[in-house]
Amino acid sequence: TAYAASIEQGSLAVARGVALTEDDRLRRGVIESIMCDLTAELPGALLPDAEVLRGFAADGLVEWDGRRVTVTERGRPFVRNVAALFDVYLQRASSTPRHAVAV
Repeated sequence: TAYAASIEQGSLAVARGVALTEDDRLRRGVIESIMCDLTAELPGALLPDAEVLRGFAADGLVEWDGRRVTVTERGRPFVRNVAALFDVYLQRASSTPRHAVAV
């Protein structure tokens, strides 16, 4: 195996990185913008759970015009919850969770 061969050659038997899809890159950009800038322009191909986002807007946590989402001052404590709407890996059911969820 490649693992055994790496060890025999005195190399590290690890590989870094995860292959990213174009969707992963789009989502990463939106999540980063929300977490860092509290606002993000949403690409047309990347639509969040509109019902949840409308609920956040109704509660005054975000402003959303269908194209741009902005976390309000009131919503700052919930910025992780807003960003999580765009993380498909959090939405997938798994017996071995990979990411911490906000409480």
